[in-house]
This record gives sequence, C-alpha cells and structure tokens, in this order.
Amino acid sequence: MQNTILLLCHLLLLTACGRYTVDRVKTIQYVYQNQSGQDLTLDVLNVQGQVFKSFSLSPGERITTHTTQYAGPAFFYFDSNDNEIGIEVIARFSKDRCTGYYIDRADALFNESAYQQTATVVEGEKRYSYTYTFTEQDYQAASACKNLEVGE
Repeated sequence: MQNTILLLCHLLLLTACGRYTVDRVKTIQYVYQNQSGQDLTLDVLNVQGQVFKSFSLSPGERITTHTTQYAGPAFFYFDSNDNEIGIEVIARFSKDRCTGYYIDRADALFNESAYQQTATVVEGEKRYSYTYTFTEQDYQAASACKNLEVGE
C-alpha cells in the first residue's frame, strides 16, 4: 500500500510538471547586411532619445551587431540597463536619405518576420542567426534626413 501511494505521488508530480513548458534559452546572433548600393549607418537610440550605438556598413558589407541569450528575439537589446536597449533605429544612407524604425510600431528592424532566420548546431548547442538585408528598395523608400524626427 505504501509503495502504491509513493508511486501515485511520483506519477502525479511527473504529470503536473509536464503541463508547464519552459521556454528554452536561445542564443541569437543579429546580422545586418547592406545591399543598398549606398553607404549606410545605423544609429541606435535608447528610451532617452540618445544614440548609444552606431554601426557603419559599406555597400556589400555585413556585420554582427550583438548576440543575445533569451527565450526569444531581443532586437537591439545590448544590456538590461534602459540606456542600452534600442527602441529606435535610424538608417542613414549616403546622399542624406534616412528611414526611422520604431519598436512601438514593430517596424521591420523590430519585427522577427522581417529577418532571415537560420539555425546551426555548435558544440551540441543550437544557435540562431537573424539576418536583415538593406536593399536598393530600402534606399529608394528613405526620405530626406531633415524630414525625420528622432523620437517620433
């Protein structure tokens, strides 16, 4: 009888634990490539509206901005400090053309579906790469930088 109760308790614990899923931590690398045919600078702004990171890409260049380890994507999330979390990105193309991307509007740079996603296994761990490609169409859609208000 005591063994039966012990077995039932064990099964109950196993069943209860199976009802909750824990999101696995993902290692995600964020890659940006410039296929626009123009020089490009990405200015990352924090909640105070300050540029705290800036990345320059020549035509054809590809860079990795950062890598995160969270349950899901953390675009422009460099540190848990508010000053190191990007909520706005200004893409500055040559010839004074700009586009603003905003987290609160889920614009392309903050939208998982806008990225090409790949997964590889490195030393037994699954790692992801999210790649965003700036194209000639992005350059053509950009407007004069003076028309772009930072913190819109």
